[in-house]
Amino acid sequence: MLYTISRFIGYYLYRPFFVKEIKGMENIPKEGCIIASNHVSYLDPPILGFAVSQKLNKKVHYLAKIELFRHFFSRAVHKSLEAIPIDREKKDKSWIKTAKKYIRNGHIVGIFPEGGRSGTGKLQKGKTGAVRLALATKAPIVPVGIKGTYDLWPINKKFPKLKKIVRISIGKPVYYSRYYKKRITKSLLRRLTDDLMSEIDKLTVK
Repeated sequence: MLYTISRFIGYYLYRPFFVKEIKGMENIPKEGCIIASNHVSYLDPPILGFAVSQKLNKKVHYLAKIELFRHFFSRAVHKSLEAIPIDREKKDKSWIKTAKKYIRNGHIVGIFPEGGRSGTGKLQKGKTGAVRLALATKAPIVPVGIKGTYDLWPINKKFPKLKKIVRISIGKPVYYSRYYKKRITKSLLRRLTDDLMSEIDKLTVK
């Protein structure tokens, strides 16, 4: 129910008042996949999720820190949107099992590899979870660059501005099939993650 409401709000709010341009939607595969984006604002998840779901009629299941499931209202919202809880402190891997289920059923898992919003608007070092999930599920990662949301609602502001300046650039999917049979080491995960962040960085300046 809440997801349907959010799509309705998105149709009449996000695109008319925030989003100026979306490029590369055709790059998102029809099968289950992972989308990985930069993260500078509260607006990033709803705007990107709405853009993808409206075009492809698919829900984006975002990873969400476990703290967001500890209070009644926030827990109800994130459960309704079928977000995937992740406990970053305990290094819990149960989120991978949940994400696998969604990808196997043709859904999309959304990840912000930086692990949180950037306080400066600049891309931060990525965490290796997105690549780890791609290798575990054999699903491609689609890099995404979002521009404009930092100007609308940066981390240090309480309320957003209303300006149609957001641009979303969706890159070509990245496949890791050459690594499926190789030993997954920390150095490999780091290298592939750095490569992914480089692709995301390029998309934020297009």
